[in-house]
Amino acid sequence: MLLLDSTWDEPHIPDDHLDLYLLKHTLTKSERTRIEEHFLSCQHCVSRLEEFQEFIDLLRAAARVKRPNSLRVFKTPLSA
Repeated sequence: MLLLDSTWDEPHIPDDHLDLYLLKHTLTKSERTRIEEHFLSCQHCVSRLEEFQEFIDLLRAAARVKRPNSLRVFKTPLSA
C-alpha cells in the first residue's frame, strides 16, 4: 500500500500518485482525501490529472479498435 504521507514531499502530486488516483489502485481513504484537497488549491495538478485522464481514455479506446486483417502478422494460426 502506498503511503503518501511519507513519500510525497513535493509541491505537486508526483506522477505515480496521479496514476494510482486515476486508476483507483490501493490508496487509502486518507491518501485519496489528501490528493483531492491538493486539487482544490493547485490548478497545475488538476491540469496534469486531466491530461493523464485523456491519455488513459485514448489508450482504452485504442485497445477497443479491431485491427483489419491486412495488419495482422499471421493470417492463419500457427500450429504447435
